[in-house]
Amino acid sequence: MHLLSQWLKTGRRRYRLLLPVIVYLGLAILPAAASAIGVASVLPETGKPDKQQRQFARLLSRLRENSQKISNWVQLIEYAHKMHPAPAVSSSGQKAIASAETEYKHHCARKHCSRAAGALRQAIETAPWISRLYFEFGAAEVMAGNYRLASPFLTVYYRVHFALHPRLPNAYRPHAIQRIHPPATQAGKYPGCEVQLRTTIGVDGLAHKISIAHSKCSQWQNQKAMQALHDWLFKPARMANRPVSETVVISVISRFY
Repeated sequence: MHLLSQWLKTGRRRYRLLLPVIVYLGLAILPAAASAIGVASVLPETGKPDKQQRQFARLLSRLRENSQKISNWVQLIEYAHKMHPAPAVSSSGQKAIASAETEYKHHCARKHCSRAAGALRQAIETAPWISRLYFEFGAAEVMAGNYRLASPFLTVYYRVHFALHPRLPNAYRPHAIQRIHPPATQAGKYPGCEVQLRTTIGVDGLAHKISIAHSKCSQWQNQKAMQALHDWLFKPARMANRPVSETVVISVISRFY
């Protein structure tokens, strides 16, 4: 009995000495354990990206390897649209996108569109799955006169737009969403001269193969009307939820002042 009482007394002293150490270790370990439990509840059991994330990363790497192929852009955007949750954009990327869109909306005149287009191109490289950036970049390049650079990006936008909005009518004709009037001529205060132009509206929403269908204007006015039509933006014709080319006749008025 005496030995047992001595052992209990020494054990109590040991516990008293070890108590501060145990409390300190508990305060240090518990937060880390709690955060680990929270992360484990969010991540898959294996700790690796799920099937959606792996497929998205595969499409993104395919786009980086071959950015000239339009179908790679379209597949990435369509797949990102179906993902839940949507792919995240870093805070710096969000700021760059907001700055580029502000530049496009408020400062995109002909002399400033090149700067806006450069900012939008960087935004597309940051988040290539955001479809509206393609239209804004294409519109900025059209206003800057760079039609070849605008064409593939507008094509990507319209292919994705028609694929993701099947509720629209199955088929409809093209219609203009941005009109640029030709410069006015000094001929007194007379009514404008109408030029009827035949053109093919491509899947990129731009006017191609412009020719004169009917006109009573001067040759200079006809040329200015054709140049102005190059800067128009259209929503292309659609058939079976896909953009298609269509030849139309458009009236452009050359104004006098």
